[in-house]
Amino acid sequence: MFGIDSDIMGTIVSGADIHGYGMLNSNDGLLTIAGGVVLKDKNGNIIGAIASSGGSPEQDKEIAGAGAVELN
Repeated sequence: MFGIDSDIMGTIVSGADIHGYGMLNSNDGLLTIAGGVVLKDKNGNIIGAIASSGGSPEQDKEIAGAGAVELN
C-alpha cells in the first residue's frame, strides 16, 4: 500500500506521533511488522509483495528477501 518494506514502515509509524496514527488508520488499522518485502519490476514499478512470519522479525525479513530475489 505504501510502497516500502514493512520494517521501514513500522519504524516510520512507531516514531511519527500523530502522523503515525494517521498512517495506521489509513491502512484499516493493520500493524506493520518486519517480514514483508516489496517486489518491483526492472522499471521500479511495484508488482506485489512477499512476506514471511514465524521467526524473529529479522529472520522473517531475511527469508522474504531471499524469496524476492528468486522471483526477480
